[in-house]
Amino acid sequence: MAELSGAAIPVFRRTNLALVNNMKDKETEKKIIDILAAQLKKHHQIHVNGLGTFTVEHKKQNQHQESDGRIVMTPPADIIAFTPEQ
Repeated sequence: MAELSGAAIPVFRRTNLALVNNMKDKETEKKIIDILAAQLKKHHQIHVNGLGTFTVEHKKQNQHQESDGRIVMTPPADIIAFTPEQ
C-alpha cells in the first residue's frame, strides 16, 4: 500500500511531494494526478489520509444477451475503485 505521506512504502517519496509544493495550482494538480496514475497503472493501492483509498479492480470479460436476442461481449477492463475513509 502506498500513502501520499510516504510512510507505507517509498513509492511516494517526500521529495516528490516537496517538488509539488513549489508549483502553481494547476501544475500541482497535474503532478499529483501523474503520480497517482503511475502508481495505479502498477496496480498499487493508494491511501490518502483523511480522504480514502484508491485501488484497481480487474473486471473479467463478460457476455450477456440483449432483449433482441443478440449476444454482446464486454471486454475485460481495469477499473479504478475508491473507498472513502470513515
